[in-house]
Amino acid sequence: MCGFITIVGKNLRNLNKNYFFYTSKNNTHRGPDQQGHYCDNYIFCSAQTLKITKKSKFSDQPYKSKNGRLIITLNGQIYNYIELIDDLKKDFNFKYENELELIEKLFLKYGKNFVNFLNGMFAISIWDVKKKTLYLVTDHFGIKPIYYTKFQNNWYFSSEIKDLKFMIPYFHFQEDEETVSNFLKFSISNNNESTFYKNIKKFSNAKIGILKNNELIKKSYWDLKIENNQEPDYDKLTELYSNNFKLYSSTSIKKSFALSSGFDSNFILQQSVNDKSYNINKDISVISNLKKYHKNSEYHQNINFFDNYPFKIDLYSSKKILEPNSLEDLEYVTEQPVHSSNIYVSLLLRKYLKSKNYNVLITGHGSDEIFGGYNRAFYDYMFELDNFKNKDYLFNFVKASQNYLGKSKNQIFKNFKLIKKNINYNQNYFENIKFFFNKDYLKKNQSKNKFNFSSADKKNFLKFKLKQQIFNHDLPYSLAIEDKISMANSIETRVPFLNKILVENIFKLDSKYFLESGINKSILRNISKKLNHFQNWSVKKYQLPGDDYLFLKKQINNTTIEKIYDDNNLDKIINKKMITKEMKNLKKNQLSNNFLIFRILSYQRWKNQNV
Repeated sequence: MCGFITIVGKNLRNLNKNYFFYTSKNNTHRGPDQQGHYCDNYIFCSAQTLKITKKSKFSDQPYKSKNGRLIITLNGQIYNYIELIDDLKKDFNFKYENELELIEKLFLKYGKNFVNFLNGMFAISIWDVKKKTLYLVTDHFGIKPIYYTKFQNNWYFSSEIKDLKFMIPYFHFQEDEETVSNFLKFSISNNNESTFYKNIKKFSNAKIGILKNNELIKKSYWDLKIENNQEPDYDKLTELYSNNFKLYSSTSIKKSFALSSGFDSNFILQQSVNDKSYNINKDISVISNLKKYHKNSEYHQNINFFDNYPFKIDLYSSKKILEPNSLEDLEYVTEQPVHSSNIYVSLLLRKYLKSKNYNVLITGHGSDEIFGGYNRAFYDYMFELDNFKNKDYLFNFVKASQNYLGKSKNQIFKNFKLIKKNINYNQNYFENIKFFFNKDYLKKNQSKNKFNFSSADKKNFLKFKLKQQIFNHDLPYSLAIEDKISMANSIETRVPFLNKILVENIFKLDSKYFLESGINKSILRNISKKLNHFQNWSVKKYQLPGDDYLFLKKQINNTTIEKIYDDNNLDKIINKKMITKEMKNLKKNQLSNNFLIFRILSYQRWKNQNV
């Protein structure tokens, strides 16, 4: 892992090179093991490197090609680099046989098309000294970020917005009102290339950008295709998954696993144990030890197995973590407002891992979005079946889903009717909270939360929506936050489910297998059985802390309410009288719209710190 800062433009002579060197060393959390620079008349480039395995100078960054023509930085990991190097040895001699040298040789052979051969999580920059051209590439799922902006005829690119703020005057960082509006109204963020800053953009997934003659052109190099005609070949899928997980969970590195009470993270841990890459002498698995969060959960059903492996910690053992001032640095780390308090608990977990000298964390990100883990997937599939006018199949699916959803057939159909009426993302949720907003604010910020889908999308509506969750809604937010809270603690997060080849194979399968027998993630559950995992994964997941209600009860006091009243910026957004009444009700243990309240307070903290 690493971070990089690159400036290219026509006004470099007006920048202080020594100040660039100084400021680029301020945020070394992304690369505490090595920092390096490259500068010429057209580019300033700085890189920080976190070395997971061999702490060799040959992996120092920026990397310069043998002929001095290419200057390369890599944030991330190329999963298939060994096989690519073996293939290229017929054309090139390799000295280091590492990922940086691979990128050099691939680029020399294929030019900008080199990215088509990569499978991994990566943000790559390549400066071609001869052509005076910068190439920037993000991975297929946008796991590794590139932020960018243009200021005074210079282009700035960085792994974090913080670095840009060191280089560019404060007034450049204005709030993006549309992004804020979508966040507060729909709990949506990170769903496109916009950020919470009007002038700061972010490369989305599978993008290649070419900067030449001070003009930036970006194109997509890959798109996940939706097919709907294959039956699962579980022997093939099992082999793919088994081989894939070995890429992430080597016995040679000290690693940690983030466990929840559900299927995804425990699948990863069990597979690591099964393929003997879990080193019980140095690896740890971390999970909250609060029994109330595990009662009747999938974790609780298999407690005997996990008692042998996890190192359990109680993240609520110290009451201080619930104090209001404990949240003050959260939005500084994430560089944006956050939806809920579980982000803070996740940050605490990573701080704990750092204190124990762990710099690799393996998580289950992406599984819900790929396999249909959210309850909304059931209604998306009902929409697909309803489009086919197959009432018998639709009725049988609803009947089979009653037990998992915990609802009767009539309740499920009633919910489906409401969702079908407002198919847009979180539209029904917004309808229930819109009276908390200033009417003029709603008029000014009309809803752009609309799905556009074709007749072909209707036929494959479940996978169409899953694809939206992977690239436009749920997952981009999770990945952006994960990158910030882990790298703030110099931790590399590995996400085994987000492998291009694996996801492409899943999206070739017929929709009916995703929720087979009325149970979510049926495909992954069957893979788990084939891999000889021995849990009983038949019950629902129970969420781990944080709990917005607990946090807000601690956080809300007279001072917090006064800050809401005194914040002139909020006058144009919310009905303060209604919001503060809701806050007081929450303090009295009454039910409230605590998700909205948490978002408003998070936005207020971010605004006060950043804009």
